[in-house]
Amino acid sequence: MKGARVALVLAAAAALSGAGCKKPPKGPREEVALDQTYVTKTKLLTLHYPKDFAASAAGEHSAALAPTALGSLHKESEVYFTANMTPVSNEVSEYARVILDTLARGKTDYLEVSRVKKPCFGSSEGIEHVATFSDRGHTVRRWSCTFLSGGHGYSFGFFVAVPEGEEDEPLLRRVIAATEIAK
Repeated sequence: MKGARVALVLAAAAALSGAGCKKPPKGPREEVALDQTYVTKTKLLTLHYPKDFAASAAGEHSAALAPTALGSLHKESEVYFTANMTPVSNEVSEYARVILDTLARGKTDYLEVSRVKKPCFGSSEGIEHVATFSDRGHTVRRWSCTFLSGGHGYSFGFFVAVPEGEEDEPLLRRVIAATEIAK
């Protein structure tokens, strides 16, 4: 899945890994505190996430949250954020098309499950997208919501391996919902 992340966020962060480390048992995701903070290079986003993630810049306009080796999250679960100061288009459908085409490029088994107009993150208009593809022996589902706000372009989303990482999805959505956009 790292290859997909590189294509999507243009310079993906390397996930932390550890050999021989025993993970704590998985617990209810809704009880995990979002006690870590990361501000993106553009200062457009402030991310709030649990200590089970490591934040990394993934290019000038993107950031990724990848699980740490000691956390209880599935190793393929990742949250990503893109914030463009000057989006390629001021039309949300066109901006989303450019962002989403980046992910599909080079994947022979890429399957777009849905692409619908839907409010995203308080925006009056956005594009919600779901797709699946294979990566390193896993079927991966990608969910995202792409929108424009204050003259800037945003795309927030996550990857989960199906079915093994699906239990992480509520926490990944919670992390996205806790994100602050600069005014």
